Amino acid sequence: MEGATKNQDGADAGFPLFAFFWAAATLIHQLAFTFWASSWQGWVLVVFASAVIVVPGCGLRFLGLVIASLLNWLHKMPFVPNHILFEAFLHIGLLFGAATAFTKREVRAAVASSLRQVGRGSWILLLTGVIGKIGYLALFHSLGEGLWGAVTTLLMLGAIINFLSRLPASGVGGAWFPGAAPFLRWAVLIVYWWAVLQKLNVGYWDPEVSCAYVLHKEIAVYFGGLVPTAPWTAWCAIIGSLLLELSIPVLLMVRRTRWFGVFVAFAFHLWLAIHPAAGIYSFTALVIAVLPAFFAQDERERIAQWLLVDHSRHKRRAWTMVALFLAALTLQGFFYIKSGRNYETFGMANRVGFWCCVSLGVWAVARYVPFGRRLSFASSAYRFTLPAPLYVLPLAIIFINGCWTWVGGKTQTSFSMYSNLRSEGESNHWFLKRIDLFPYQTDLVTVLDSSPSILDPDNRPGSIEQFANPSHNILPAFELQRLVSRMTGEFMVRYERGGEVLTIGHRNGADFGDAELHQEHPWLQKKFLWFRRLKSIEGKMVCTH
Repeated sequence: MEGATKNQDGADAGFPLFAFFWAAATLIHQLAFTFWASSWQGWVLVVFASAVIVVPGCGLRFLGLVIASLLNWLHKMPFVPNHILFEAFLHIGLLFGAATAFTKREVRAAVASSLRQVGRGSWILLLTGVIGKIGYLALFHSLGEGLWGAVTTLLMLGAIINFLSRLPASGVGGAWFPGAAPFLRWAVLIVYWWAVLQKLNVGYWDPEVSCAYVLHKEIAVYFGGLVPTAPWTAWCAIIGSLLLELSIPVLLMVRRTRWFGVFVAFAFHLWLAIHPAAGIYSFTALVIAVLPAFFAQDERERIAQWLLVDHSRHKRRAWTMVALFLAALTLQGFFYIKSGRNYETFGMANRVGFWCCVSLGVWAVARYVPFGRRLSFASSAYRFTLPAPLYVLPLAIIFINGCWTWVGGKTQTSFSMYSNLRSEGESNHWFLKRIDLFPYQTDLVTVLDSSPSILDPDNRPGSIEQFANPSHNILPAFELQRLVSRMTGEFMVRYERGGEVLTIGHRNGADFGDAELHQEHPWLQKKFLWFRRLKSIEGKMVCTH
């Protein structure tokens, strides 16, 4: 198995274990949020993820996956789930580590050797495909992603597939993964910390509206009454979820309890994944993928050797996984063609991705447990150490992302998912209070009515924005400006702002109302700011994403 034995640079031979599960989780993300299927960035990511699954020991293929994922993320921003934003931050850190590894002469030599073996024809084809796509985007993108957009995407994908099929396996990923593992551990710790901290609010501890109880009841539906949902279970869900989210990172930090923490994480997140929300099982896939970072290097190497060493068997398994992904994607497409791209179909298609996620999780547990019988999971080589200085910046970005809510910034994708948190108005948090370095949360509007509706999902929604609390009508003026500025044709919106009822729209070829709201946001704001829609800024905070 390429990369399952010692790499040519003598580094972490357990890297293929991490790469394999990371790529598998990437495909599950794609099944959870199928909007990518209409973009070239999404298909490029699928190609690289599939290539890593087939040859998980190749650091160059994995590096391509990281870059492709960041391109796809940037394309979809700001409308990405919390965990996909977190994954993007992890990819930035992994790029830092890869860049440092390339300063080593032996790594550069290994990369150069692999690239020289690709062949001139494949290089020419790759450059032609990429340049052709860039040329189309630069010259004709204003025409829309029509026939020529699809043709140039297919040509580029064919060139990339041809290139990857001829690229020899390079184990250089093992050169930087030992240093990246501590970064991944600390990043997971920060996210769990924010997830717990933001749940310390009045709403989460109110059984009537607590997301813990809401999610518990919605999961219980799938068990036909076998799982109790009586009022007393609300406190079990509230306290139990907090204790688990507190204990998992602690268990993972301590050498002798790490493997117990691994299985607790598996059980907890697979249970949550039963919920019909696509983002939850997609997050579960990410947790499964990042857990190998909590193994000691010798443990990763021995597990990879046992799990991936049989080259022919792994090839069959890998291609089976890719084929199942394409079959699942085809089935989802059938649902959309038959029933339309709406909220109900979105939920039905998500069940396909859910079963793929559960299959991955069960398979991972089935592989780890038998291996645990032959390996001491208290490896003396494991240390929960501080990350190298080069990872301080991406870790700081992850931490600051959780702070945005509390300085008047964005309220979506700030690691407050399903927490009942409300920072707008009078915060419902027990002790955190907002400091308004930015004005967004103080300038709220209430949409009273609109024609056509600007809040409900349209017939062909293009992102998760359309499904994020669509019926809630209180939002920052920033979001109203986003909605108004992209409206086409005639429309009218009646809204309340600062106690005054106002109207805005477009009639008889002319805009009316606040001229500023008709203007698009600058690119950086449009890409990196996204705010939650609320049902009320007083009283109980209902469960929202």
